[in-house]
Amino acid sequence: MKNVCVHSGFLLTMSIGVAVIGITASLVAGEWHWFSRSGAVVVLMGVLLGARKCARIGFEGMFQDAMAIGGGPSLQVSEPENTENERSRDVRAAQWGIWVAVVGTLIWGFGDLPDLVAGINSGI
Repeated sequence: MKNVCVHSGFLLTMSIGVAVIGITASLVAGEWHWFSRSGAVVVLMGVLLGARKCARIGFEGMFQDAMAIGGGPSLQVSEPENTENERSRDVRAAQWGIWVAVVGTLIWGFGDLPDLVAGINSGI
């Protein structure tokens, strides 16, 4: 699970795929609650994206990293885990994670409205 959470591109692709599957299932079934439910999974993908750093260095590493910022003892992690490139990826993943979670929340909350607003309730 740790390796999956570290790959931001995979999680972004999965979140888009889940939303597309939700739309397709809703169109086929004629019931838009499937799209709405897919929003919950998209939110989960956003949370996993936001937690990339924690997945990469673990909870203990997160707390030790915070202590080092506050003047406490510094974290001794291996070089590949603590490079500037990895920190930059952590920041980008957290930013994407926020947006994916927001979009997922909107899908989750309002994903059943296309049926009510546009009357899209026909099977393919």
